[in-house]
Amino acid sequence: MSEFILAVDVSKIPDGGTLEIEGDPSLSEIETPTATLPLRAPLSYKIRLSRNKEDFFLFGTVSTVLEYPCARCLESVDLAVSGQVEATYKKPPKRVVEEEIELEDLENVIYYEALTLDLSERVIEAILVEIPIKVLCKEECKGLCPYCGVDLNQVAEHHCEIEASVSPGRLFNALKPFATEDRDTNDNKNDR
Repeated sequence: MSEFILAVDVSKIPDGGTLEIEGDPSLSEIETPTATLPLRAPLSYKIRLSRNKEDFFLFGTVSTVLEYPCARCLESVDLAVSGQVEATYKKPPKRVVEEEIELEDLENVIYYEALTLDLSERVIEAILVEIPIKVLCKEECKGLCPYCGVDLNQVAEHHCEIEASVSPGRLFNALKPFATEDRDTNDNKNDR
């Protein structure tokens, strides 16, 4: 995977001016905290950076198509994702009260030191926050057999032999001796 870096020199933006940035970086995948997601379409962004004295305001849109597994059957799904990039970049104050930092964090305020801002995290973040909690290949997806793993969408009348041999009644009967031992031990403790 090629690393995505979007570093912008903002020193040339005049006070009250804006800078428009567009791009389609050649990324093949996006790293998330839990997985690496392949891209099925280029990641594209359109961003506007505005300057007001030492503050920079970032606003834009980001879109791509991710390859994502269905939550029920694990088949790959082409997931079109569009998000908004928003942030405010400020010079760090000389003395900062902790409460003030917490409030500003909620407002997506980022402190900067140098006049080259790295916007890459904001672009990737705009995609990641738009991924739904549950992605399905289709609303009526039947998922996988919990016993043998067969895709129930592809096998119309699935009768699992493993399910019959692992019936809930047989499982509970196998656990009965342990439940009786625990109850006897707890009863003896309560008698003391």
